[in-house]
Amino acid sequence: MKERARRGWGAFFALAFAVYTFSVTGDALPLLGLPLAVTLVALPPRRPAHLLLATLALLFGLAGAPRDSLWQLSRGWALLLGAWFVVGLLLVPRATLTGRALLATAASALTAALLMLVRPGALQGVDLALASQLRSLAQQNLAVWRATGAKLPPELVDTMNRLPDIGSFLAPALMGLASMAALGVAWWVYRRLVVGDQPPLAPLREFRFRDDLVWLLVAGIVLVLVPWIGHGAMRAGSNIVMFMGALYALRGLAVLVALAGGALGFGGALLALLAALSILPLATAATALVGLTDTWLDIRARMAAPPGPAK
Repeated sequence: MKERARRGWGAFFALAFAVYTFSVTGDALPLLGLPLAVTLVALPPRRPAHLLLATLALLFGLAGAPRDSLWQLSRGWALLLGAWFVVGLLLVPRATLTGRALLATAASALTAALLMLVRPGALQGVDLALASQLRSLAQQNLAVWRATGAKLPPELVDTMNRLPDIGSFLAPALMGLASMAALGVAWWVYRRLVVGDQPPLAPLREFRFRDDLVWLLVAGIVLVLVPWIGHGAMRAGSNIVMFMGALYALRGLAVLVALAGGALGFGGALLALLAALSILPLATAATALVGLTDTWLDIRARMAAPPGPAK
């Protein structure tokens, strides 16, 4: 039991690190605090200690004085995400955590898109504010490196200067991945501290999602490869491919962990994947291909199937 509980903490820290890694605004506080606060308030039992924890999570998510539109947008998104997550729990109580998190993220994205449609220029304003903040962060990082006396290769400087545009372009996918991880954190805290599950999440080797979501990935690839559809369609397709590709990479990692006998815990495996995303993109692509193959072959089910009778 102690070993299982220890592995549970690894999942918590890995998911929190994923929220920090994918938070494109550089502010992970709202995603870590606000969905948790909504979950603790909405779900039973509502004991004083749990409401106190919800209050602390709310204060954590709202920390800092409002600075700009991104501050307000990130906290509005986090509250919307938490609300849709609770709605998903009520509508599909038997769904997996991954299924509910996907539903909440998709519903939040649709709601945000509808709200932006009624405010002309809202999306362009968000893009400009986000790109400006990312450029500022990139320049600060370069300044820190230069202050140490390090001689940065021109290629690295050029990459750092291009990252803000890439981050702004792929912001929806990155925010979606951060949101999925944030809901994992909220569910972990609720199941561990309120319900008492140890560990609160299923092992990584069991991670999967609906097989028919592969058509969403196919649609994203089509939007990217057909140039005459338009820039907006290409951006939408790129974000779909980025988002689904990361999920398939995690599914592929789950398959590999199962093949290895489950020796690597959720936390360690997720941290390995996050490192590979930035350091070993080819390895990440190969892992995603394993996950994509699992859609049709269901590799883990074949492993678990008993051998047939001898002929």
